[in-house]
Amino acid sequence: MKINKGDIVHLKWTALNGLEGKQVLQDKHPFVILRSNENNIVACVISSVDKVSKYFPYNVPIEDWKDANLTKPSHAKTDRIAKLELDDIYRKIGHLSNNDYINVMTRFNKCPSSDYIMIEMIRR
Repeated sequence: MKINKGDIVHLKWTALNGLEGKQVLQDKHPFVILRSNENNIVACVISSVDKVSKYFPYNVPIEDWKDANLTKPSHAKTDRIAKLELDDIYRKIGHLSNNDYINVMTRFNKCPSSDYIMIEMIRR
């Protein structure tokens, strides 16, 4: 499977969100690929919960969510990062529009690394 930046994927594995005390994200929770080269992939979580506010400065609304094959209005959590391998990806479900990808990457690049919350993968 070929994975490109801006692709929206489901994972084979359950993910743990370190912020909420190891809260388990749903299986096949969507992620957007931020960077990809060979087997080194960086992605962030996509959520359908609308919490874009001053309290969540790294959430980016996905304006073209229908065209990206998402089922409801969503945003990318650019401070919730996962380092993936190609084998972690279950399937590609869509792709961000060029404008949405630029908005996500702009916010991701403004996020200090100290604010990143690394998503751990539970490989079964």
